[in-house]
Amino acid sequence: MLVTDGGYAESKEWVAGFDLIDVRDLAEAIEVAAKHPMARGGAIELRPLWPFDVHEDHVARAEREAQDRDRRVEPAAAEALTGAAL
Repeated sequence: MLVTDGGYAESKEWVAGFDLIDVRDLAEAIEVAAKHPMARGGAIELRPLWPFDVHEDHVARAEREAQDRDRRVEPAAAEALTGAAL
C-alpha cells in the first residue's frame, strides 16, 4: 500500500464512483480504505467532509473558514498510519 499526501487525480481523468464512510479520524479512514476492493488493483483517494448547517450564520462561517484556510487540521498520512491497524 502506498500512502501520500497529494498527487490527487482530477475528476476528468476517471471517476468510477464514490463511497462515503463515517469514521473518527484519518487513521481509521486509511484502515477502512485499505480493505476496499479497489485498494488491490486501483486507487483510492480519501477526502474529508465537513457538516453543513443551513441555519448557521453564513457570515460567521465564511470568516471562520477564512481563518482556517491553509491550516492543516488532520495529521499527515505517515503520522496517521502509525495509529492505523492495517
